[in-house]
Amino acid sequence: MRQALLLVAGGVFLLAGCGSDGWFGEAEDPPLPGERIAVLALESALEGDPEAAQRPMRLPEPVANPDWPQAGGTPFHAIGHPALGSASTAAWSRSIGAGSGDGRRVLAPPVAAQGRVYTMDAVGSVSAFALQDGNAIWSVATRPEGEEYNSGGGIAFANGRLFATTGYAEALAIDASSGAIAWRRPLSAPGRGAPAVDGGRLYVATLDNKTHALDVADGSILWTHDSIEEQTALLGGASPAVAQGTAISAYSSGEIVALKVENGRELWSDNLTAARRADFIAALADVQAAPVVHDGRLYALSNSGRAGAIDMRTGRRIWSQEFGGLYLPWLAGTHLFAVTERGEVVAAEAETGAVRWVMPLARYEDEEDRTGRIGWAGPVLAGGRLVLAGSHGEVVFLDPETGAKAGAIDAGRPHRLAPVVAARTLLLLDDDGVLTAYR
Repeated sequence: MRQALLLVAGGVFLLAGCGSDGWFGEAEDPPLPGERIAVLALESALEGDPEAAQRPMRLPEPVANPDWPQAGGTPFHAIGHPALGSASTAAWSRSIGAGSGDGRRVLAPPVAAQGRVYTMDAVGSVSAFALQDGNAIWSVATRPEGEEYNSGGGIAFANGRLFATTGYAEALAIDASSGAIAWRRPLSAPGRGAPAVDGGRLYVATLDNKTHALDVADGSILWTHDSIEEQTALLGGASPAVAQGTAISAYSSGEIVALKVENGRELWSDNLTAARRADFIAALADVQAAPVVHDGRLYALSNSGRAGAIDMRTGRRIWSQEFGGLYLPWLAGTHLFAVTERGEVVAAEAETGAVRWVMPLARYEDEEDRTGRIGWAGPVLAGGRLVLAGSHGEVVFLDPETGAKAGAIDAGRPHRLAPVVAARTLLLLDDDGVLTAYR
């Protein structure tokens, strides 16, 4: 059942005929005359708005943040503009345990709190490291006896405890000082992504498109919200957002739902499904990018190519744009930054959705032969630059005003998790399960 709910991006193969004959050996008809245009080329290209480019971009000044306790930095996924130095030198590097491979993936981004970095490896083992020098402090296996398959989950820190959801369909509370497990609670299905914790409640989205609210004290389930169950979804998923007495869950159906934190009552819902002609994976409606709440608005992206801003109080759609993505959009000041499903970085006005600039990123390791497709994770605005990590081992820095390249690091390892910044330190967790700190 768990495996039936998953679709591993990049692992879809289509059966094709071979040789010069048709499927059953008969000769094929000669090709039709005329120019051949790729299906994706029929999609309208995203372009910057000249008027939006002339309006001022106002970004908050960088502020040192000692912690990054949850996915996206806060329960509402808007941490602003963390301070960061050049981040050109690797201060330390440590293995967190099992990396991706053999049907497993490193899916949980690290979190940082009280001078420590916490991680979850590809088989669900949770570890603590000193942020300053990377020294290992403790490690605990969350895998239940007899279980082998791990497919999702993540971690969040609050009030001296680390909360974890796993691909083994469990939620756990772990003492952040010692690694001792305080409680564990079975869930209806594996966790899609990292949990969110706020106001004494732990919010968990599961692969069967349910959201559970748990009491952080003992793990008891306070309420559950059910959405439409999908048979296919991308591996991983969005962490719920919590703000203004509302929990926001994003599901693999493309649905975004606002829930009252006290009882799980549905306040409003929206759907970011976009009708497009594209490849099979891009056509999935899944909302994998965590939603962002700021100044009374919700910002969200879908995998199928739709971005939108929604009024948190009424659920009214304020604007929508024809771009989507897999990673949390970054909201700072007057602008929203996102990596699109087309391998571009976009800067859009938070107020109107108007696109200020679009910057294409490298799409293939070998551009001439179009092989070695590159995926980009991020962006994070830190130290006056947008930071993005590539699956080919490069980390790039962009100027937020123009999108121009402002530097790069050859990290040498594949990255599919967005960067994390805490205490002026850039933290990158790669596919091999190696955590590296740059300063």
